Amino acid sequence: SDQLADEPCLADSARLDWVVHAATRAADVSGAWPPALGALATTDPSQLRLQLAAGAAVVASRWPIVTIWRAHHADEPFDNVRAAFEAAREETALVWRDDGFAIDVEALDTRDAAFTEAVTRGRSLAEALDTAGVDFHFDRWLERALRSRWLLALHVGDPS
Repeated sequence: SDQLADEPCLADSARLDWVVHAATRAADVSGAWPPALGALATTDPSQLRLQLAAGAAVVASRWPIVTIWRAHHADEPFDNVRAAFEAAREETALVWRDDGFAIDVEALDTRDAAFTEAVTRGRSLAEALDTAGVDFHFDRWLERALRSRWLLALHVGDPS
């Protein structure tokens, strides 16, 4: 829209808002907490699939969409938005719903975003690792996913 030409981040912000909306309506995901992870040590990664929390989705942007969203929805200062624009910061958001109805939005770095996107698309652990590249640190991602409760289950076997 010509009227919005001066606000190029609005389309990505709207995409993030839509993903947040969809997460509020996502089917519940059941599973014991914490998830059993023993198969990580004993199973070929090509036979493992990670199951993320309800509504989990990744939204990439050339704009600081997580910072914008948090300023509007999580009472974080708008000064953070100004600083993010001045730094020309690009952000990729991970959206998920926690145990109840609360929606969480966090920024992911490039490697974590690539890996997480592959997981949300149902790729095996091996495929997701390949997508993330050699500089990806699965141990760090796993610790963050468990702490933030993104990761709900580990499934063995090919779903097809």
